[in-house]
Amino acid sequence: MPYCTQADLVSAFGDDELVQITDRTGAGVISQIILNAAITKADLDIDRRLRAKGWTVPLAISSNDLRELSKDITRFYCYQVPTEVVSDAYNRAIKTLDDYVKGTIDLGLGNPASGTISQAEIAPNPAGISGSKGADNRIFTQSNLSDY
Repeated sequence: MPYCTQADLVSAFGDDELVQITDRTGAGVISQIILNAAITKADLDIDRRLRAKGWTVPLAISSNDLRELSKDITRFYCYQVPTEVVSDAYNRAIKTLDDYVKGTIDLGLGNPASGTISQAEIAPNPAGISGSKGADNRIFTQSNLSDY
């Protein structure tokens, strides 16, 4: 699920701008290919940062904050030569994502370690296997493996 949609982008920036920045053939319509490629690239940028925070991506949930950031990142990728305003919005969005990873801001997504995502996605022990040997009753010890 993309973090923003074409409808979100049209609502934020208008049809005219989206036609202007995606229509490379002069057809006078929004290029679905260019727009979808920009959305995908923005999602990858976001996913890389969310993965660093501990999320399993892509997220099945979203927040208004994340959608807003996604719109600015997607818009940047639609431009062949971004304007200063578009570049500034992109840089702010990336900084905000980085601040989220550092824990200095909250995007309203919850916390991946607090149970918002399942324990099975966090813990690498899906079968629930546990060992019965402790430090005092190990079969293979440092001393009996020293010759190998």
